[in-house]
Amino acid sequence: MESISKIKLKNQAGAITMLKGYVKVASDSEAYYKCGATDNFDVGQSGMIDLNDHIGDAEKKQSRKDGYIFPGDLVTAYAAISAHSDVYGSTWLTYDPHANRTAVFILSGALWDLNVAFEGFE
Repeated sequence: MESISKIKLKNQAGAITMLKGYVKVASDSEAYYKCGATDNFDVGQSGMIDLNDHIGDAEKKQSRKDGYIFPGDLVTAYAAISAHSDVYGSTWLTYDPHANRTAVFILSGALWDLNVAFEGFE
């Protein structure tokens, strides 16, 4: 599985959105949580989260339930839509704080049919 330390979302949909990281601990896990958030951004704009800004430290009692991410966790892009139900990507990537790579996702579609798709790496 590919490793990343940042997530970028390009907004090509007809809605204002906010990017969040969507995290799960293992590939077969059904327990998800959100990590980090951008400000709202408009159609034609992009948002980016540096997951290293949200890395947890067990010695400081920082946990996943508080929105921290840990090396090896799986992450995808989560689009929090202002006028619609939220959507997230189906491509999960491994968080590695030493990976110098950004996963790029695209939010596309209309309000009644939005989609978050993995585009590639930067």
